[in-house]
Amino acid sequence: MWRHQRVPDLGTAPRFTEMVQRCKLHDRDPGQTRLMDKIAAKQIASALLGPEWTTPTLWHGTALPSSPPFPMPAILKARHGCNQYQVLRSDPSPREWAALRNRSSRWMAGPYGQCCATHVQVHLDRAGDHRWILHDRGFRPLVTTSERLLAPRSLNAMLRAAETLAAGHDFLRVDFFEIDGAPRFGEFCLYPGSGLDRFAHNHIDLELGELWHAARGEAAAKTRAPAACHSAMTPST
Repeated sequence: MWRHQRVPDLGTAPRFTEMVQRCKLHDRDPGQTRLMDKIAAKQIASALLGPEWTTPTLWHGTALPSSPPFPMPAILKARHGCNQYQVLRSDPSPREWAALRNRSSRWMAGPYGQCCATHVQVHLDRAGDHRWILHDRGFRPLVTTSERLLAPRSLNAMLRAAETLAAGHDFLRVDFFEIDGAPRFGEFCLYPGSGLDRFAHNHIDLELGELWHAARGEAAAKTRAPAACHSAMTPST
């Protein structure tokens, strides 16, 4: 209510943001743990799409050692959280590295989360003025914006990959990077913005909610009459 200025309808949950809240409360699929683990997610994507779709992991562990164990540039991320990362463009000084070790230990100190592909969400300048633009599958922005972006050269491959990775889920956001025209898998997202980020217009929230309900209904029908299940909604970055 604080973020959206309305009481959420968690019964019928017509909006996307309300479906996120309902799923957070009721979904108990143990497989979600592997989807949210950034190391395990790479293994899933590599197995389904091929190793060329994943960026090599230079190092992983439970605590940073006393000196950098990987070459720069690099990005350090917590494997279980969101917005827990540090961009390292060059070798950090001993003081900077010590501060990063302290910061990363706080990331690991507790659990995160206390506080058919249909859409393409593009994130811009994550390490600075972070913003995003939502497009339909044909890469047409849903809201008029002064920023006109060219579709990634690998967009069709990304959409096909998102559908492969999201098979069996009624909603899953699949994130990708594009490097020199080639797609790379990033990570999965089950609850974008924790359902608290507001859309530019209410009708977008409602339309995405309708798609999610339709996908969940199709999945339920296929469970009653076993058949191959596919995802009807897999926004991709």
